Amino acid sequence: MARRVPGREDPRVTRTRSVVLDAAAALLAERGYGAFTMDALVERTGVSKTTMYKHWPSRTDLIAAAVEAMASDPAVTGIGDG
Repeated sequence: MARRVPGREDPRVTRTRSVVLDAAAALLAERGYGAFTMDALVERTGVSKTTMYKHWPSRTDLIAAAVEAMASDPAVTGIGDG
């Protein structure tokens, strides 16, 4: 069994978080806050709800993280790439 190095995130976790945040940002841009659902995000990413809720305890936390990701890197969704 591989030992976990403190301060280093598993690359699979990093990739999953990135996929979910990118898809969440795109879904928010397409549908808006009110129509944003975890089920739509599961359908889009193939990542289970259980996994998403391990990273973000609530829909609101996930949306906040997606907005933060968009603010720090507008290329996250490709929005505005005219």
